[in-house]
Amino acid sequence: MFPLLLLRSSNKYGYIKSTVLMRFRPYQSTSIKEWFVEDKAQYIAKLIDDRSMSYEDVMRKIGADISRVRYYYISYRLFLQMEDILENFSAEDAEFRFSTMFFCLQTLGVQQYLGLDISADPSDARIPIPKNRLDALAHFTRWLSGSPQQPSLVMGLRNIADFGRLLENPQAVQYLFAFLKDIFQASMMHGVEFLILAVRNDYRGGDDFQKVYTFLETLYISSRLVLPLKGIILIGY
Repeated sequence: MFPLLLLRSSNKYGYIKSTVLMRFRPYQSTSIKEWFVEDKAQYIAKLIDDRSMSYEDVMRKIGADISRVRYYYISYRLFLQMEDILENFSAEDAEFRFSTMFFCLQTLGVQQYLGLDISADPSDARIPIPKNRLDALAHFTRWLSGSPQQPSLVMGLRNIADFGRLLENPQAVQYLFAFLKDIFQASMMHGVEFLILAVRNDYRGGDDFQKVYTFLETLYISSRLVLPLKGIILIGY
């Protein structure tokens, strides 16, 4: 179990109250697929790129909704773009996470964060992410696939919607950068059991404690992020 403990001082009375917010357990999937998402995406990309078929042609050939055909094609082209531009890109790890990426791309938050035009024609979708969003693509890839220093943020299909909502909020993305480093550094340190994060209750007229609390709640609400910590303590001062 992995509890998140919140501690917040009251400006009026000067006391601290605490509560155990939630606990976490690993996610296990037992679903059976006749055709893996990555295989179907590769097949659709081959029809479009090698045979110059349109989305409508592919839709009629395989009997899939045209919107799904778009997602399959753009997902596969995005995978190839990751491989082309990112250093230390692990195709094996990315293939393992392909189905997660496929469903992530269907969320508005991920589309906005990457600058992804999901309605683009095949000619425009061959390079899905524009040059001015390549840094965002690099961050997205690390959050999705993880690394030796940072585990994946999306541990299963059920918390994809939460991840998408997180990326819809620019301020939440700022907190993602600010606190993930601390969380993962603590996770990698030998003998560390608890992480304490301290934020101001009020900063420039904003309630930072509530913002960070909302960020952590959104990040962990699926109960499937497993860290080698006994708990995280969030202190408002």
